[in-house]
Amino acid sequence: MPNPLSLHEQETSNRTIKLPSGVTGYAIAGVLNPNKAESVILYQHGIPGTRYEALLAHQKAIKEHVSVICTERSGIGLSEPNTRRKILDHPKDMEALCHELQLEKKPEILATSGGAPYALATAIHIPKKIGDVVIVNGMGPYDMENSTNGMDFKKKFLLWSGNHLPEVANRFWLKLAQWYIKLKPKGTMKKMHIGENLKSEELIREYRTLVREFMLEATRKGVGGIAHDITLLSNEWGFDLEDVPKDKVTFFAGLADDVVPSFNSDNMARCIEDAEVHKKQGQGHMMLLSIMGHVLGHFRHLNLTHLLDSEKDLLLKIRQYRNGGLLSHEEIQKILREI
Repeated sequence: MPNPLSLHEQETSNRTIKLPSGVTGYAIAGVLNPNKAESVILYQHGIPGTRYEALLAHQKAIKEHVSVICTERSGIGLSEPNTRRKILDHPKDMEALCHELQLEKKPEILATSGGAPYALATAIHIPKKIGDVVIVNGMGPYDMENSTNGMDFKKKFLLWSGNHLPEVANRFWLKLAQWYIKLKPKGTMKKMHIGENLKSEELIREYRTLVREFMLEATRKGVGGIAHDITLLSNEWGFDLEDVPKDKVTFFAGLADDVVPSFNSDNMARCIEDAEVHKKQGQGHMMLLSIMGHVLGHFRHLNLTHLLDSEKDLLLKIRQYRNGGLLSHEEIQKILREI
């Protein structure tokens, strides 16, 4: 019996749609017909990130009867470049996406890392057309207090470069990184900083492979999209956090995250009326994998103490994803016995 197509190969993972910012790549995970789902989530990927991030939630989303839709920002993955794009253009894209897909339900917003400003801009500009917003390890405004304290040097340098130098500078650094990833994949894997305090070497290897795959897909049309994303992130966002509607946003932050330190969630929450922050000791940037599936079923007012997965569970999730997200019960049990 032939193996089913992996999630990467399915048509629903490789779609494009014309939005105000241009032709945009997107993927649908979970319930593949959003109007047959009990709820719909618009997922805002990180930096670098791609539409494939949504696929990490595929199995859990099916179980919870949720449709997860992830669009790629301009110049990333399947999306055409648009150097004129601003963060405040994103709400128009999300509104157009809902219209073009004829969504019958008001979608929720889930963002991770560098997707935070896009989620917040959407909450400000089309508040009546979206539900709640959850941000996991989100990056706040660059000029806020302690925003880069404890951050890995390379990430800190890219943000500084995006704020102080022309965008072409980050294109140069990112082009070097892209070249190195392609030329020396094993060397890249060993040197890749993951912002985690993990004990399982196997999990570290799997996670690094995952990040490498995302980086290669994100730069399939070059590094310009990521460079532009960094420039937008590290400069004025074009709106005030105080304008985010009250009681609409929940933040989750790992206290061991040195990719996007937890100060960022604190900074943003202080400016947003009735925003909640949930923090967890010992958890890093990879916390988004732990929490993504759980927020599908219970989007707000979560308690991290009973939601975070063990390293064994995280390894299983990544393996499910890298094997197409279509593992049988028997295959899953076999993997668990091997760990």
